[in-house]
Formats: sequence, structure tokens, C-alpha cells
Amino acid sequence: MTPTPSQDKTSQDRAADAAGGDGRSWIKRLLPRSLLGRSVLIIVTPLILTQVIATWIFYERHYDNITKRLSESLAGSIAVILQVMGDDPDAARLSGELERTTHMLWLEDVTWDVGARFPPGAAPEPRTLLDRKLTIALEQRLRHPFRIDTRSLDRRVGIDIQLPDRVVRVLVARKRLFSSTTYIFI
Repeated sequence: MTPTPSQDKTSQDRAADAAGGDGRSWIKRLLPRSLLGRSVLIIVTPLILTQVIATWIFYERHYDNITKRLSESLAGSIAVILQVMGDDPDAARLSGELERTTHMLWLEDVTWDVGARFPPGAAPEPRTLLDRKLTIALEQRLRHPFRIDTRSLDRRVGIDIQLPDRVVRVLVARKRLFSSTTYIFI
């Protein structure tokens, strides 16, 4: 018996599928063959996809909002420190006031170098979400040039602010800018 053209084509398709020539063959092997399996797949796939997308959006928004609020809080604390410093060159008086103020604002250390200037060159571009949010918050509050160092210090973040007559360095614990609730949710 000679195969008809339609039967011959079917055997050719099977040969191409077995050889991997058709891109649909691996999909067919993965999909369930029974009606129950396909029905479950039709119901479960959108549910899982919706859950993944909702979770991703929730955590992204949560992390973004928390980082923004913590950065704004730190920028406000630094603005208070600069206001306390004012233009007063008296280091003894300034030291006592700054010690009390930094303790109340949960800052680790505030130092200044009278007559210092930032080195020439542009400040590094913010790379992480924390860098971007902190940059925006400091730009809104300070109105002075600043540089953020989130990489070189292990458990702290350093912020240098250029004032007309000095450079002020503020060190803050990194945990003040991070929320552990994101990791707890995950």
C-alpha cells in the first residue's frame, strides 16, 4: 500500500518533530495531555501569574516608599545640624551643641574641617535606589553641594556637605536608611 500525500506529510511532520525541527515539539511534551491536566493549567496559571505580579508590585512600592521616607528623615536631621552650626566659628560651643543634637537625631558622628573644599570633579552618579532617594531628599533640604558615600564604609553612610567656609561630614548608621520589614515580608 502506498501512503497518500496526507499520510506521508504526517509521517514527515513526525520525523521533523523527533529531529527537533519544529519549535512546537518541546512545548507539546511539556503540556498535559489529559482534559483534567489542561483544565487545571488553564485555572492555575493565571492565578500564579497574578500572584507573582501583585507581590512584585507590592514589594517594589513598599521598598521605594520606605527608602524615600527614611531618606527624607535623614535629610531633615542634617538640615537641623547645619542650622545649629550656623556661621559660628567657635568650635568649643559648637562641639557641645552638636554632641547633644546628633545624639537626639540618631546620627553617629558630625565633624567639620574649616577651610576645606571638595576636590575638583563631578560627584559620582547615584547608582542604587538608596543613592537616588537620598540625593533627591538632600537636594530638597540642603541647598548646598554634597557627596554621598554608601559604598566605602561597611555599616555606615557618609555624607559630606560643602558650606562656604568648611566641609561638614555626617556619618549615620546604614540601618537608619533600611527597613527590615521588606525582608520579613519576603
